[in-house]
Amino acid sequence: MTNVCKSKSSPVSQHLTLLRPSHWIKSLIAISIGPALMFGEASASTLLALTGTITMFIFASAAVYIVNDLSDIERDRLHPTKRDRPLASGAVTPRVAILMLLGLILTMILLSFMIPMLLTMIVMLYLAFNLTYSFWLKHVPIVEMLIVAVGFALRTASGYVAFGTVPDQWIIATVLAGSLLLTVGKRRGELRRLKDSAKHRPVLAYYSEPLLDAYLLTAAIACFGAGLVAILQIFNTASLPALFFVSLPFATYLFQHYLMLAFVGTGTSNPTRLLLANRSIHFVLFIWVLTLVLSTMLGNIFFDGLFTFENGDQPF
Repeated sequence: MTNVCKSKSSPVSQHLTLLRPSHWIKSLIAISIGPALMFGEASASTLLALTGTITMFIFASAAVYIVNDLSDIERDRLHPTKRDRPLASGAVTPRVAILMLLGLILTMILLSFMIPMLLTMIVMLYLAFNLTYSFWLKHVPIVEMLIVAVGFALRTASGYVAFGTVPDQWIIATVLAGSLLLTVGKRRGELRRLKDSAKHRPVLAYYSEPLLDAYLLTAAIACFGAGLVAILQIFNTASLPALFFVSLPFATYLFQHYLMLAFVGTGTSNPTRLLLANRSIHFVLFIWVLTLVLSTMLGNIFFDGLFTFENGDQPF
């Protein structure tokens, strides 16, 4: 298929779209709960290392998207939505895409001088995994989903490394299982939604809906279990174990809501859009945070009053 309609979007918009800016938010997972709690004690050099690492991950993921689109350009032209991508639609030429790729690589090399060597190595490992994925592993069943999950785990680990601490094993396990859950949900959505889905993503020929249902439940159980342990560990460290029980119904709802979308709806084929646009998820997260803040404030007031009362003073 060579005659492709050009998009009416501006050239600048098309070039930016090639870099997938809507996916840049994924790199913010480096500021996971552990590093986020250490922000108050962070030095300027730590924040610089963290910012540089997140930026490198954004550029690295953009480079991977360009390579992936270049390798899949003909297959994308047959896809009902991917055919509108800049390269598949002809809005951006392969030559320009390669020049953009070289620019991203040069920028990452310059950024590598601003951050510790270990963080650069983590980003390079992420690039190696994903480039291998683009040219080979995306056609290997199960492994292709695990590679996506490993990419998120590496981002998360980099946040801890930037702060000079060892990555929390339960946070990493939660991220691994959670990203695997979203990836399985995406594969299941593609399998259900697309006719001749294996033509668009050949690895789907190895999957069936019942098999992906089993994978989905396995990943959900692993993510839910690891997440609960991580939450309990965080609140115990903060001497606020009661907040674990406050969090339990919210965490349970979010998992059940996602599984409802996966099994009943068709909203899991694009995890990024789901997380950015689903108002139910946003509302529950907001209420969860608000409840934690209020519980902490009321708990402090209660225990301060109890402590005063036990020392012989009137609490009122």
